[in-house]
Amino acid sequence: MRTDDDIVTGVLALVGSLIAIVGNSLVCLTIYRNLRLRTPTNVFIHALAIIGLLFAVLIGPSITVTCFAGRQWIFGQHFCNFQAFMILFTEFATLHTIALTAFNRFCRMTKPHLYKKIFPSKRRSTAILVLTWAIQLGFISAFSLPSFSKYEFSARRATCVLVFDSKSADLIYCVTKTAFYFGVTSVVVVYCYSKVFWNIREHARKVSNTFSRTRERVNVEEIKITRTVLGVVMFFLICWIPEYIISMIIRLHPNHLHPILDRIVVLFLFLSSSLTPWAYAVTNREFRAEFKRLLTCKTRQETEIVEMPEVVA
Repeated sequence: MRTDDDIVTGVLALVGSLIAIVGNSLVCLTIYRNLRLRTPTNVFIHALAIIGLLFAVLIGPSITVTCFAGRQWIFGQHFCNFQAFMILFTEFATLHTIALTAFNRFCRMTKPHLYKKIFPSKRRSTAILVLTWAIQLGFISAFSLPSFSKYEFSARRATCVLVFDSKSADLIYCVTKTAFYFGVTSVVVVYCYSKVFWNIREHARKVSNTFSRTRERVNVEEIKITRTVLGVVMFFLICWIPEYIISMIIRLHPNHLHPILDRIVVLFLFLSSSLTPWAYAVTNREFRAEFKRLLTCKTRQETEIVEMPEVVA
């Protein structure tokens, strides 16, 4: 039976999906159109936008319809398997892509020689990303074998979830997931950004007039990029960590949490996918300018002409 809470959740899921599709599409188009933004770092930013787009297009509509249907699953078992698999992939791929982004900034700001070896080009960054995502797919596939697990619809979550046949398999999954995803990502992000901002502070102390203006400009630009990336990464973590913790508690102790937390988890996922793309526009001038061009259907030349100051003869 459909309740008012289901309708509210469905409306929020629908609005979140639409905003996520527009925002993440703008990020992808912005990086594609602007040559200056096609950097090894932005490969990972692009990847996060693609994940958000996949979630909004492939998962969002089914959650919306399920809520409007009174939390009744109407899509069949095959799509249930697909939805649950994609939810797991977006969760795992997001966390490790965030870790890669933090490590990329760490190398760029503190270990330039290491950065040139590991991230010499966009092609190398893409290869590292593809390998990381392949590991996520292998991990999910290994725990999704029909011999000891299956995908089932959860009315509390309004989504399909991975269910194990035994408590021991469930425990192994939880421990592996916690250590390999939540643990690794948290340690990498905290360590990398603490080192990065310690380096920025030390750099600010040592800056002197003997540095060339070009060197100074490069450092300032890199610091701005790092702060932008940190803001986006922290927003992702704020949205995903509650989902991660609540999901683990529900799996281990399903009756110890209030049902409303299941809906909050779903809304956090939509919040991450829908609002994160706009964080780029708020924190980065080039993204903001390109978003404006795309939304107003103007070319770069037209925008530059409009923004050019008048010359008084």
